[in-house]
Amino acid sequence: MFRKTLIGSLTEERFVDLYAQTITYGLFAAKIMAGKEGINKENAWNFIPVPLLSHIFHTFVGPDTPVAMNWIIEDILNVLNKTDIVAITKAKEATYGTRDPIIHFYDTFLG
Repeated sequence: MFRKTLIGSLTEERFVDLYAQTITYGLFAAKIMAGKEGINKENAWNFIPVPLLSHIFHTFVGPDTPVAMNWIIEDILNVLNKTDIVAITKAKEATYGTRDPIIHFYDTFLG
């Protein structure tokens, strides 16, 4: 579907990488937006403020997620829910001001 509608030259290896990055970064972005509130598979997509991205993320991590993916998603959620997001946000604001944190965290977080 992705190759047909979005990226005609998409290889399986690149798709797997894109899928993993989208899930990981989407959960991180949801946690940033949720703040101290916990996130889980059932609510994470609600915290993504861009409707198109929220819909895509719901497809990747929502109730229809392949069972084989559940363990890694749960691991990521456990880490993020134990992370002091407020401290990270404050540190970001000291460096970048009040601009959207999601833009500034993307490269560093995935790196």
